[in-house]
Amino acid sequence: MNEPEMASEAIARAFHVAESGTPGPVAVILPEDIFDETTDAELNPPRPRVVAGPRSEDLARLAAMLAKAERPLVLAGGALLADSLHDNAVYADLRRLSEEWVLPINPTHRRPQLFDARHPNYGGYMGIRVPPALIGEMKKADLIVALGERLTDTVSQSYTFPSAPQPQLPLVHIWPDPNEVGRVWRPDLGMPCDAHEVVKALLAMATPADAGKRRGWVDGLHKIHLSLLEKTWQPTTDGVNFAAVVCEIDKHLADDAVVTSDAGNFGSYIHRYIGFRPGQEFLSSVVGAMGSGMPMAVAGGLRRPGRQVVAFMGDGGALMMGNEIATACQYGVNPIVIISDNSMYGTIGMHSYVRYPERKFMDATRLTNPDFAAWGRSFGAEGITIREESEVAAGIAQAFAVKTKPVVVHCLTSALQMSAWRRYERGAALP
Repeated sequence: MNEPEMASEAIARAFHVAESGTPGPVAVILPEDIFDETTDAELNPPRPRVVAGPRSEDLARLAAMLAKAERPLVLAGGALLADSLHDNAVYADLRRLSEEWVLPINPTHRRPQLFDARHPNYGGYMGIRVPPALIGEMKKADLIVALGERLTDTVSQSYTFPSAPQPQLPLVHIWPDPNEVGRVWRPDLGMPCDAHEVVKALLAMATPADAGKRRGWVDGLHKIHLSLLEKTWQPTTDGVNFAAVVCEIDKHLADDAVVTSDAGNFGSYIHRYIGFRPGQEFLSSVVGAMGSGMPMAVAGGLRRPGRQVVAFMGDGGALMMGNEIATACQYGVNPIVIISDNSMYGTIGMHSYVRYPERKFMDATRLTNPDFAAWGRSFGAEGITIREESEVAAGIAQAFAVKTKPVVVHCLTSALQMSAWRRYERGAALP
């Protein structure tokens, strides 16, 4: 864009492109001097959001594949989450489809709020590195329906389930962008359309008479999921096991809480121990970029005034963009900021240990951190420090009792407990 008369048209088109196909950011490039120009061009209003429905023949084939399947998986992904911003009925319709057609619903990476984790048809979280007990059972499936899921290396467990480019089992890929469907995987049925429209269309059809044949399959997946949600962990000797902190926070989360998470291994505790439900919002970087936890918490508080906002961060992410807490203090946003401080880049250390267990890595991944509680107080926030597991309950209760300013909870956590699922074995690689 290089003329002031084009400004309104370009901005309107940018919003249209951002909402179409695969949603995403759009850059509008213009010379700086245009900002000083005036124009009599007519204001170009926003375009209505375009929603593509399924073809009748594709819908009939999908219904037949679902009716035949005895062990299907329905991967509920980001396109459904985007639809929910426009229509709150998405959650209710997905629940009804799961119940009437007896289908397991598996929310995908960073989308845990799409389905109630305590609903009997919740079939497990399809996130990064699914635990062996769950992924082992999932691999017995005879059909995968990627419902509003783009399908990525994370969701596909590094392109192994479904395998790329040729899946090892029938695959239905439903995504609103025709350029994405079939780009990496060869689906048996590709449906470039709105995922919620597919759900509504299936609900308008006759329910398969023998849908109940899947009850045992769904119950088995849900039983494994519940076992993974259990609030159990092992104490650690080099700091607090972050599991204790996350489990305590789960007791205080409101039904409409906004939860944000930066990138890092500490996020595995969130997905293991918090059973999300519709009504709660979870904000995180799908691609795993660090530094977004605090800015998202500020945005969540501004967008949802009066709602409870809880932000989870590692020490590395807090050092990157944690100073956005200044914006929270300036505009009256009051998130509860939980910082897991294990004095290292935990994810990088884990990958080094897994690949090269004989090599030392602690010095290369170590961080020199401030007193984050004092750091928070310097901005005008409340600061709380948790050094021992015995301090967790009181410290978290104190944090949730503060209503008039942000709270920073500095948790001195274990480096030995590398994630919610594994810990280091003491050896040459560790001090």
